[in-house]
Amino acid sequence: MDANRLSFNNYLGALPRVLFGAIFMTVGAGIFFGMPFISSHASPFGLMFVLAGTVVVFMYTIRSVSTDKTTATLTYSYWSILSRGSLSLPFASISSIRFTKIYIRRKKGGRWEAHTVFKQQDGNELDVPQAIGNQDDAKKIADVIGVPFTYDKPPSLVDVFGLAGSAISAGMHKYQQEMEKQPKE
Repeated sequence: MDANRLSFNNYLGALPRVLFGAIFMTVGAGIFFGMPFISSHASPFGLMFVLAGTVVVFMYTIRSVSTDKTTATLTYSYWSILSRGSLSLPFASISSIRFTKIYIRRKKGGRWEAHTVFKQQDGNELDVPQAIGNQDDAKKIADVIGVPFTYDKPPSLVDVFGLAGSAISAGMHKYQQEMEKQPKE
């Protein structure tokens, strides 16, 4: 590894999803073309498998973030089957780095998604989802660039219950004040 370069990506996260999609496409094609003589329901079922696999393969994006000390640039690259692109920022244009994890809610459950936000001197922000998997790696990039780093932790259960308790307490206090203002009979 070059001492002047630092690179992070989500290749390992992409591999299982792409394999899953390819397996679904293959199984679906096998059902669609190989089993229509068994049941009239095989063709639509196989077609659904092919469609689900295709969506997974085509919609997933691989992301990469790298720094190069020799050119003093940060490069963000992304590519999928449908699109690709790259953006380079000089170190001098980056004012701070923030790392956070956001809970993405789905109908059944959800998942945590890592986001690294590069704040620029002009106030713009570059939000890079999933390329940098943890706060230690984001901190390494901040150290290389020489900018402040913050980690916005998701709220814990204690934080959530504390906030709920504060809201209830404030509401009770307001109710008590309203009751004291009413004329007594």
